[in-house]
Amino acid sequence: MCSRISFYHIKKEEKIITLSFILFSLSETVIKADSFFWSMNYDSAKVYYTKALIEDSTSYYDVHWKLARLYCNIGDVLNKKDSTESMYDMALKHADKAISEDSTRYEGYVWKSAALGDKALFLGGKKKIEYAFLVKDNAEKALRLNPQCALCYFILGEYQREAATLGSILRRLAKTLYGKVPEGTLDSSLVLLSKAIKLDSTEIKYYLGRGKTYMKMKAYDLAKKDFNRVLSLKEKYQVDRKYKKEARYFLKKLK
Repeated sequence: MCSRISFYHIKKEEKIITLSFILFSLSETVIKADSFFWSMNYDSAKVYYTKALIEDSTSYYDVHWKLARLYCNIGDVLNKKDSTESMYDMALKHADKAISEDSTRYEGYVWKSAALGDKALFLGGKKKIEYAFLVKDNAEKALRLNPQCALCYFILGEYQREAATLGSILRRLAKTLYGKVPEGTLDSSLVLLSKAIKLDSTEIKYYLGRGKTYMKMKAYDLAKKDFNRVLSLKEKYQVDRKYKKEARYFLKKLK
């Protein structure tokens, strides 16, 4: 009897040790994936995030929204239209999966909004307007869940500028199809983008976005200041190189 009890305790201890090791390894998989992402090695990040999905069902939410973020970033730097769109489709797929895992957290909604906004660039007419409303709705959901979400303010700031400068044809189409038009003002765009920068002053695209709003407002000196700030900031994502190129173009245009 005693030997059986001793054997049981030993096996139980081994089971606990083994389980602890597996959990440690799984968290290390996600940490490794994050490390690759932040070093802009997107191919390796994808391998490790996918590995984490296979290994641990408890990490589904975090891995899905991080995959949505990853696919958005991959799509941002591809040159072929079809390949780029497919990356944004993958981002939407993982954002939706994150939301289905936990609808009370904000990351799934904000990356769904980002992916919709990216995909809308390739659309026209009815679909473009439909996506515009979805971009706004998902960003606002995320913001309600996390009022300190800088990316939410950025997305809504971009939405306000695009809505404020929407062409007359698309306005009429939106009114006909949906009974309403995407509403926005440049003043609101400026407020929202400034809030994003206040919350996170390290993001290149936030300054680029505000610089574009300043240009629309004909505040050219302030636009130049933001574009120069873009050039001075450290790159965090591969797409930041493209944003810096865009800032140089605007600075040259404003000379």
